[in-house]
Amino acid sequence: MTAAIHPDIIAMARDGEPERYLAATLSPEPVRGALIALAAFAADLRRIPNVVKEPMMGELRLQWWRDTIAAFDTAETPDLQPTGHPIADALAAAVRAHKLPTVLLIAMTEARAFDLYSDPMPDDATFAGYLTKTEAIPFSLAQTILGGSQMPSLSDLAARSYGHVRVLADLPMTLSKGRIPLPLSLLKQHAVDPEALLAGHTSPALRDLLQQACREIATAHNALRVALRTAPKADRLAMLPVATVSPYARAILDPSRDCARMPAEISPLVRVMRLGLVRIGLAKL
Repeated sequence: MTAAIHPDIIAMARDGEPERYLAATLSPEPVRGALIALAAFAADLRRIPNVVKEPMMGELRLQWWRDTIAAFDTAETPDLQPTGHPIADALAAAVRAHKLPTVLLIAMTEARAFDLYSDPMPDDATFAGYLTKTEAIPFSLAQTILGGSQMPSLSDLAARSYGHVRVLADLPMTLSKGRIPLPLSLLKQHAVDPEALLAGHTSPALRDLLQQACREIATAHNALRVALRTAPKADRLAMLPVATVSPYARAILDPSRDCARMPAEISPLVRVMRLGLVRIGLAKL
């Protein structure tokens, strides 16, 4: 995939998955287009629950993606008719070029249906499964595109660090849409009232919850660092988005931030510097 990349694909990836987009631009040119297509696809799925007014509209959009991806498998020749949708067509090209399992792409799509509804996340196991489908799968597919080792433990640790920290960073925005993305069991453990949380109430209990979550994120992040010491270079490239976990965690724990109303953000400059320095070996992941 060395042809010029459609500007709509770049815009979706850059705006919706900035870490994955930047990591793609820092990857070898022959695979850059496939990685950006994957980032744009993930960004579109992530965007759907935030732009639709009714869950059914989101379901229809997700079903369109499932049907479109399923059609990739029916094309045994490279002349699959284009859909006219730039991201879908670029994703189809990536699937064919790198033999990406469409079952994983469909799993990513199905997981986003949870975000369409106000149903609570019941427990840790459900949350872990959600992170696997929405975050670990894109890391695993990036490993495939880059020719990595396919060690599933790497993508799992990446999801438990990068994926988890993004859920916490976006918590206020998710709450504003009437959804609680954290397990109810975790809220109960820290005596955080779900109704008060949805109302945007920041409490000492919520800050305690976030501190514990960030400790768990740090544990997974450190484990990933250790695992990558002996992993092939391609695996390290595939995990590059994780470079922003520490800055996000610091923003999440900033005592001046209203945890329930103000998203935890990092500056574009910090993002670029972190990924760039890790890429050239001047900073740790």
